Amino acid sequence: MLQSLRDQVAGHVRGSLVLAAARPQWGAGLRAATAMMVPLALGWATDHPELIWSAFGGWLAMLADPGGPYPARAGAMATFAVAGAFTTFVGTSNATS
Repeated sequence: MLQSLRDQVAGHVRGSLVLAAARPQWGAGLRAATAMMVPLALGWATDHPELIWSAFGGWLAMLADPGGPYPARAGAMATFAVAGAFTTFVGTSNATS
């Protein structure tokens, strides 16, 4: 059993270290740039630096998106939305008390 677990871990490590040439994903890059730059530009233009947090949320959402088939992406993004709402609620509750 231990040998099987060791082989699985070794396989995952080898797979994560493989560098493969891939075509640039321009759509994903533009989506990520928009998610970050629109709140930053609006914050700068309207003198509201707190919009930096929105840009940070866009960046984290970009990282949470696994790509692939729609059901997997929808599940990951829904989990991210629920976790973000929960942590925002907890942070706001603790900040005002």
